[in-house]
Amino acid sequence: MAVTCTEDGSIPQWGDPRGTWGRLALIAMAAKNGGNNQAALEALIPRAGERILEIGVGPGLALKHTLRKVGRKGFVGGIDHSPLAVKRTQARLARAIRDGGAQVFEAGVSDIPFKDECFDGAFAVNSFQFWPDLENDLIEVARVLRPKGRLVLTQRAANKDVKMDLAGAKSGWARIDMGADALPKAGFKLMEVVDRPVGRLIAASIIAQKL
Repeated sequence: MAVTCTEDGSIPQWGDPRGTWGRLALIAMAAKNGGNNQAALEALIPRAGERILEIGVGPGLALKHTLRKVGRKGFVGGIDHSPLAVKRTQARLARAIRDGGAQVFEAGVSDIPFKDECFDGAFAVNSFQFWPDLENDLIEVARVLRPKGRLVLTQRAANKDVKMDLAGAKSGWARIDMGADALPKAGFKLMEVVDRPVGRLIAASIIAQKL
């Protein structure tokens, strides 16, 4: 699956972790994305017994937390086009996968390997900027969500009082605006945009609902 490339044509490790640098990127994600993962799950509010999809699982920590929220009667699905990320996440969720409570696939958002109206909610953390075709990819996300299914897109963003661009945070609010603008044509209603402080930065989350 295609991902956004850098100006020199290379694929950023944050968007497609591979090899030694990819392993280091996953370690960094695990260390730095905790607050953003928490913000996404607070916005999504996974409930016991629900079916939840994460798009771009990274090291798998957010999906593992989601599994705890939905419980044994729930289900979590995950996709990532990085085989390294998928392998790590499958290892973290090995028991749930074995028991039928989870599935994690190597796949991109443009072609999600789950059936129509399969999930109650979906979320993506610091990843939708890598989607190859935002509007059409949102349509694909809508396909696997049930009517009135919830979608949360969370981005690391800069605090307006702090002039810093840690891990691309300076572009976070522009990405949030881009995501919000793409929702209506993809069959979503924007419910609200919320934010919470994470250290010196902000976790900004789009909360949307499938029409």
